[in-house]
Amino acid sequence: MRAGFTSGAAIERLFVDRALRALHFHGRRAAAWDSLTRPYPTPPPGTTLLAHRPGNTGRQAAESSGAPWILADAEILTLSHPGRTSSPLEPTHTLFDDPTQALRGERLKGVEAVAWSSTITTPDLLFYYLLPRLLVIAEAAWHGEESPPWDKLAPLIEHEMAHLRCTIPYWNPQRPR
Repeated sequence: MRAGFTSGAAIERLFVDRALRALHFHGRRAAAWDSLTRPYPTPPPGTTLLAHRPGNTGRQAAESSGAPWILADAEILTLSHPGRTSSPLEPTHTLFDDPTQALRGERLKGVEAVAWSSTITTPDLLFYYLLPRLLVIAEAAWHGEESPPWDKLAPLIEHEMAHLRCTIPYWNPQRPR
C-alpha cells in the first residue's frame, strides 16, 4: 500500500488519530461506534463507545474494549427504523425486555435511543415513532434490572399515553398517512 500503510485499519487509524487530536486540542473527548474496536482493540484514552451493532455484537465489542460505553443497539433503539412494524404498540414489550437484559456492564454509562431525521417528515410521524417506545426505553434505562415486570409497567405506560394524547397539541396518535 502507498505511504507505508499495511491495511485498511491503518488508514482508518490515521483518520481517527487526526480527529482525536482535533478534539483534544479543543478540550473535547470522542464518542465512537463500537466498530472502532476493529482498528483499535483498546480505544484511545477518553473515548466512549456507542454499542450500536445489533444483538450482542456491539455490546460485546464495547464491554471487552475496556472503554466506557453506551447501549445504542440499532436494532432495538432506532425508534424510526424503516423495517419496524406498522403498530407502535406491538414492539414495546420487546423493547422493554431487550434493553433491560442488556443493561449490564461495569463501564456502561447510559442508553441512547434515536429517530432517523431522514424518515421523520412531520410532527405526527415523530410522535408516532417515539411514543410509547421512548417511555418504555426510558423506564428500562432508568431502573435496569430492577424495572417492574411488564404486566405492572404496561398499565402505567397506557395511563401516561392517555395523558399525552390530551396534552400534546395537534398530536394524532394513529399512523400518519
